[in-house]
This record gives sequence, C-alpha cells and structure tokens, in this order.
Amino acid sequence: MAERFIRITKDEVIYGWVFHNLEEVRTAVRRFVNTYNQEWLVEKNDFLSPWHAKAQWLYQDSIARTA
Repeated sequence: MAERFIRITKDEVIYGWVFHNLEEVRTAVRRFVNTYNQEWLVEKNDFLSPWHAKAQWLYQDSIARTA
C-alpha cells in the first residue's frame, strides 16, 4: 500500500514539475497529501476518501463499543 501511495505521489507531484528548492517540494507534497486524504476516492474504501473512510470506521467502532 505504501509503495502505491509513493508512486501516486511521484506521478502527481514530482514528475513534470520544476522545483527551485527543497521547501517547494515539501509544500507540494504536503498539499498533495492533504488533497489525497480529504478528496481522493479510493476503490478499496468503497470510493470514499481516506479521511471519510477513517471517520466512518471510527464512528462504527464507537457504536460497537457502546453496544
């Protein structure tokens, strides 16, 4: 899973762009990670973003604990 995320990050953020310093790279990667976590629809999560999938899991877990 991590390998796939790294490949996607390289394809979407690194390749095809010219960065002038390390801070530009860090900023671009941070923006992509935020976009990925909040907006990227992942098939294995039933087409939910990672953030929404985690929120759903936490909600279901909290219900299970109270039952």
